[in-house]
Amino acid sequence: MRGKVPGGQETGKNVSQAMRGHSGSLVFDFPSRIDSFSFSNMSDKLMRPELPAVGIMADLEAGDRALLSGYGEFLPAQPGQKIIGAGEAQDCLYFVISGLLHVTIDVEGRAKLVARVESGETLGEVNVYDPKKASATVIAQEFTQIWKANRQDINDFVDAYPVAGAKLLEGIVTIMCRRIRNMNEMIADSEAADILGKFW
Repeated sequence: MRGKVPGGQETGKNVSQAMRGHSGSLVFDFPSRIDSFSFSNMSDKLMRPELPAVGIMADLEAGDRALLSGYGEFLPAQPGQKIIGAGEAQDCLYFVISGLLHVTIDVEGRAKLVARVESGETLGEVNVYDPKKASATVIAQEFTQIWKANRQDINDFVDAYPVAGAKLLEGIVTIMCRRIRNMNEMIADSEAADILGKFW
């Protein structure tokens, strides 16, 4: 512990060896309060997961992903927790940092699994720009860390960091294009099977 003598000079000595003032008493300078802001920042860093360089964030540098983590919010989901409910208003993008989500639809009163969403994958790429009611229910199957952002969050990031923002938007568009292509292939396969069935 460092002390300060009446002349204002600091000593590097132990308390028991510190220089004493004219009155014979030791004089030390201690902060009058604890800086709660620094503890708050430390807590935020410990609680906030890192955004991995996968999926829509594959082309973002580590520093850009760290900046992006300051936008939107992080959702720690427990097993069985509903993230999105079918028929509910949906206007956000969900990025899975870790864990597993199941996407189900109701078929004659039973939940039918239509997709598994794992680390690095996303949901809501379309709804974040064209809000509609959710067509499916999304439920966490294990402890899952999610980054959630609405359109304003993304726009704010793009305005503040145009270059990184452009890369993020490119990642979102790429994922949407892949989904459209996969859907087209599924429709084409279905139609081909139907035509073949009618032919035979």
